[in-house]
Amino acid sequence: MADLATLRAIVGDEPSDSALKLLLRDGTVEAAANRFFEASAAPAAAASTTGKRPSSAAAATPSKERRLDTSSSGAKPAGSAKPLAERMRPSRLDDLLGQGEALDAVLRQSLCEDRLPSLLLWGPPGCGKTSFAACVAASTQRLFRSLSAAKCGVSELREELSRAANALRLRGVGTILFVDEIHRWSKAQQDALLMDVEKGTVTLVGGSPSPTLPTLS
Repeated sequence: MADLATLRAIVGDEPSDSALKLLLRDGTVEAAANRFFEASAAPAAAASTTGKRPSSAAAATPSKERRLDTSSSGAKPAGSAKPLAERMRPSRLDDLLGQGEALDAVLRQSLCEDRLPSLLLWGPPGCGKTSFAACVAASTQRLFRSLSAAKCGVSELREELSRAANALRLRGVGTILFVDEIHRWSKAQQDALLMDVEKGTVTLVGGSPSPTLPTLS
C-alpha cells in the first residue's frame, strides 16, 4: 500500500487504485510511473489528429482490452501506426550513432556515476537531440519526462515539476526533464525552471537549434 500511495503522489489523483495496482504488479514505483506517462501520451497523440480528447480512464490504464486483436482479423498492431522515425528511434546509448563527440569521457563518467548535469543540446531539426536525451536518460536510474515548448506553457511545466518534487521527496528518485524547442519559451517561462534546476528537483536537458538562450545561461 505504501508503493500505491507513493505512485499516486507522483502521477496525481486521476487514475483509479486498480489501474495503479496493475502498473505496480511487475516492477518498481519508478517503472510504473514511466509506464503510466507513456500510456497517457499515446492517446493524447492520437487525439491531436482526430480532434477528440481521450477519456481519463483510457489514458490511465494500459489494459489488455485496449490492445488490438490481430489473431484473426489481420489488423496491424497499434505500434505500427507510428512514423518510421519513431519506430526506429534508438533506446540505448550503444544504439546511438554519430554522437561520439557529444558522448565524451566526461559525460560517460557522469552517467556511470548517475550524476548527469543539466545540458543544452543544440543543432538543426532531425540531428538527434530527442533520441540523445532519451538514450542518456535510459542510462540513469531517474525518471524521464519530456515537454515541447512549442505546445506547453507554464501550467504544464508546473505539473511536471510537482511530480518531480514528489518523486524526489517520497522515493529519493530524481527526474530528467527534456524540454524540446526550449528557445520558444519567453524569459518568464524559462525563469519558472530556474529554482527547481538549482535545487536539483529536476535535471534539465534542453533542445534548441541555437546554443544561446535568453536565460538559463
